[in-house]
Amino acid sequence: MEWVPLSARDEPADFDNGPYEGDPAHAVHALAQWVDKIIIDKNSSDWYRDDLLMVLETRLRLPLGHSGPIARGDRLQQLMMSDEVRLNVIDFLIGRDAMNPRGIETLGAIMGTSGMVWQPVPANEGVDRWHLERRVGSEATAAFEKAMSSSKLAAGYLAKAWVNVYGRTPDASVSYSNSVKAVEVAAHLPVLPTNKLATLGQMRASIEQGASKWRAPLGDQDAVETLVAMMTQLYRGQFDRHGSALEQKEVSPADAEAALHLAITLTHWFGAGLVGKQA
Repeated sequence: MEWVPLSARDEPADFDNGPYEGDPAHAVHALAQWVDKIIIDKNSSDWYRDDLLMVLETRLRLPLGHSGPIARGDRLQQLMMSDEVRLNVIDFLIGRDAMNPRGIETLGAIMGTSGMVWQPVPANEGVDRWHLERRVGSEATAAFEKAMSSSKLAAGYLAKAWVNVYGRTPDASVSYSNSVKAVEVAAHLPVLPTNKLATLGQMRASIEQGASKWRAPLGDQDAVETLVAMMTQLYRGQFDRHGSALEQKEVSPADAEAALHLAITLTHWFGAGLVGKQA
């Protein structure tokens, strides 16, 4: 059983263990200390590493002023009183090539034990460096990893869709677009292998028109109808797929997250050969 304070052991459900958005008050000091170990050089009379301050200033658009390193470092400390700035600084620092793996391990422990919604994640198909992502349930994470391994060609798109939902700089439109592309790549060869420009809508229509010739997980004709319905929902939900002179509904974060998990299932089904023509 996970440890809880002695006073809460009779009613462990009453203990607030998060997950917490932003930085909870009980984690702020530990996170600040973690950042200090990177940006402070105790062997220098300037105290702060000005080379690193300049990179943080330009990359994160932080106004640190024109004084010396000590004043600029103190200004950074003031700005990091904001949860958003502090998390952006941490997200940037863990992505540096020179980052000590032990430092990332320590950060993960701080975020995990304090119940934060964020966690450090290594480079993957979607992001080429360590970065912060939202914690996701173990079952959803396992499904994502299984889909990534079942269709290597679609994995890059799926990873970009994932990080644009759960990363520090989410983009619902980009995520949804990559979810659709992941399914298009995974379904291309099984469904329309001779059509180099096949779209999700065309693949969906092809399966629907020849439904009796197809098989899908769970085995009967209803399963094929369910497959078509899932592809239809993913296809029609991408409101910004094409340009229009008329007002368009924007893809919401909730739409993008739902599309991602729909794409995870479809990518795995097609990539693992669970969908195909009847023998």
